[in-house]
Amino acid sequence: MMIEVFLWLFDHYIIHLLLLGIVIAEIRYFKKRYWRPRKPLELASTYTQNDKAFRMPLTLEDVSWYVGEVKRIDPKALKGISKIILSNRDDHLNMNIMGEYSPNNDPSGPVIRLFPMEYHPVNGKYSYNYSDLGMLKVGYNRKDARDLLLSTLGHEIGHHVKYKETKELYGDKVEAFCDQFSSALGITVDPETTFSFEIFHIDEPSLYIEELKDDLIKDLQKVKKRIAH
Repeated sequence: MMIEVFLWLFDHYIIHLLLLGIVIAEIRYFKKRYWRPRKPLELASTYTQNDKAFRMPLTLEDVSWYVGEVKRIDPKALKGISKIILSNRDDHLNMNIMGEYSPNNDPSGPVIRLFPMEYHPVNGKYSYNYSDLGMLKVGYNRKDARDLLLSTLGHEIGHHVKYKETKELYGDKVEAFCDQFSSALGITVDPETTFSFEIFHIDEPSLYIEELKDDLIKDLQKVKKRIAH
């Protein structure tokens, strides 16, 4: 009787070992085939100052600090972003574009790129175009230019959040959402919202044009009021 019990237990022990081995093998197979480890968000710079007319007011340390603050405030917002890159501007991009969110152009996942701004050594201003011909510039000192690009980073993260929810990339409502998302983070103050800039003429960069600044402030206020509604 004892021998029969022992043999019965031994047989069941072997069967359970075989079943366990099959389960482990299946788990390893599916893990190898389908599971992809989540890669940490990569911060990188491919920017080279090969054009003296442009300069990057940001450093990777600035970006790292900002990302750390986003993780503290809204960690889900960054989920899925593979890279944030300080990058040279593509030739086809408008000079007023300071950032770009690309959800599908990189095999590793969504990428955010931030671009340098025009720089004017005569008055030490970073700028973007105020007029279509580019003769009038909206100028910022380095600190405000840094905050402008970090606010742009918040805007592009907003694009990622919106795209995950709705698959929308373009449109006034999308842009309004991204502006509000960046503002709601409250990490940096967008100098456009405090009107911390000067308008100057490219041929006479020491001449600041306050009258045009007043016009630009009124235009920005109208846009922000329209977005708020």
